[in-house]
Amino acid sequence: MNPEIMKGQIRSAIIAIGGVIAGWFAAKGWITTEQLSDIVTSPVMISVATMAAGFIWSAVTHTKKNAVAVVVEIAKDPTSPVRGVVTEPTSDGLEWASVIEGPVAVAGSLEAKSLAAHS
Repeated sequence: MNPEIMKGQIRSAIIAIGGVIAGWFAAKGWITTEQLSDIVTSPVMISVATMAAGFIWSAVTHTKKNAVAVVVEIAKDPTSPVRGVVTEPTSDGLEWASVIEGPVAVAGSLEAKSLAAHS
């Protein structure tokens, strides 16, 4: 898990804790079910649901593979100074070079040398 995923999840978890606490208060009898209903339908709770969606989206989009795909899109722009992505010859690097369309090459390959020659 990279730092961006972790930060997004922490932000979302802090907000979501409020909803959990409200449910716990209702279970203990410290607030009524009507008050709990008011909490669940409040704009604050809607915000919590929105943050939860952001939490999930952050976890999905902030992966290393997706970051490589974003850089590849930048490299496709002819005016960009980025020419491509060179991966290490690990299992992930080999997979990304084979499945991500665009200038992605494995270090030491002819494709990687070609990318370096164009920089």
